[in-house]
Amino acid sequence: MPRSLWPHLTMFCLALCCLGQVAASPSEANRLRTLLAAMHPDHARYIQSVRSAPAGVAPADLYLGLVRVGGRDPRDPADAPRPGAEQRYDVLVFRPPSVTPWSDGWSRLLVDHEYFHARHLARGDRLPRPTFARASANRHFQEALAWGYNLQRLSENAYGALPERRQREVRQHYRRHREALARYVQQKQPSAWSYYGRFLPAW
Repeated sequence: MPRSLWPHLTMFCLALCCLGQVAASPSEANRLRTLLAAMHPDHARYIQSVRSAPAGVAPADLYLGLVRVGGRDPRDPADAPRPGAEQRYDVLVFRPPSVTPWSDGWSRLLVDHEYFHARHLARGDRLPRPTFARASANRHFQEALAWGYNLQRLSENAYGALPERRQREVRQHYRRHREALARYVQQKQPSAWSYYGRFLPAW
């Protein structure tokens, strides 16, 4: 994948949470790691660590962020996760201790979202990995896949009970990215949507 697309891979994370400038506590990162391990015993193939983001690195629109091993900031192209077989990544946790704790169900969904991205980048699944001419289209495709995965897992009760507002948030993210990708594909090559749409059903 071209280096120009790496910055857009840094945004494999979750939006709509204002976080301030205080680092998440190590205990919160440990809790998320424990939840991830219970869901995915194979997670270490794709994720080396789940750790608190460094102090002072707190993007206002992220819950979690995927970076290269040892990376500090998902907004920095040098810290972006490189796609490739057998790659491993770190998950950064941005929630500071002062914020109301996430429920276990929501925490499972958040860290599972990052697991999906890490596995997909590391060629651990059989889903397509296109490189569209427009970097934003690549991001929309990747995010739609990941949110769709979350929706499927929700339907299987993989995360436990979630309030309707959280379920609605997931659906909104999915639909926003799916619709943006559909617009792009239909502008460039309408017939191609019949292929990509197979992986992105209407929810």
